Amino acid sequence: MTATLSHILLFHRLHSQSVAVSRQHLLCAVRKFLSGLIVIALLSPTFPALADEHCTPDACVDVSTNPTTGKITIHVRKGRPASSSSPRPSPRPRPTPRPTPRPTPRPTHRAAIPRRPTPHLTPHPQRKRALPHPTPSESPAISLSDQLTQLIPDSQIGVSPTTGVVTNIPTYFSTNAPALFATQSVLLGIAVGISLMPVYTWDFGDSQTEVRYTPDPIAHTYRSTGFVTAKLTISWSGTWSTNGFSYQVLGGAIVQSYSITLNVHQGPTPYEQ
Repeated sequence: MTATLSHILLFHRLHSQSVAVSRQHLLCAVRKFLSGLIVIALLSPTFPALADEHCTPDACVDVSTNPTTGKITIHVRKGRPASSSSPRPSPRPRPTPRPTPRPTPRPTHRAAIPRRPTPHLTPHPQRKRALPHPTPSESPAISLSDQLTQLIPDSQIGVSPTTGVVTNIPTYFSTNAPALFATQSVLLGIAVGISLMPVYTWDFGDSQTEVRYTPDPIAHTYRSTGFVTAKLTISWSGTWSTNGFSYQVLGGAIVQSYSITLNVHQGPTPYEQ
């Protein structure tokens, strides 16, 4: 009975050790598999990257802005790769006929006059014609590219009343900038639409600012006299679309800045109003 119990305990211990070893092997295999997936993900070039070019079966289009110059650039590229070159079959050479020599007649006993022997005709060697080398037939690659650069129109600042700016009376600022910049262009048969929305930031020159999303007139009241410089900053950003899909215009916002210098005079005091 004691021997049987010891055998059972020994079998249980060996089984537990084998299960632990199997688990360790399984964990090592899982770690190697995950490491391989990470390496493939880092080295594989098929993962999508952040780019502003969007391709369709017809063409590749990208729209970007240049904040330095304030321009919008539309680039369309269409292309078809060249066909593989295949050599043309060379014509088979025609066989050159060889001249057959005429048989020499044998002399007969009747004729006593000897005849002149007929010379054997030796065929002249024929020069082999040089076969033309096969020229590969290639269809040239078709690559079309077109680019259009557009500039957002400039704006101005308007001030009212035009007779002068005084304290304690509202001064109205306005701009002729559009509330939306939208344009439609067709390049290489591809229609590309651009829609940019502005953000208006007003700085009245007396440490007071205000942000607006429409070009509507804005009122501001000065409390002290002197020269001030009012500034307007317009930031343009938006989307472009083609084939029914819209994308973000990359490259940064286009910023336009305008300023005007005003001389604020003393206006009526609250008691004089």
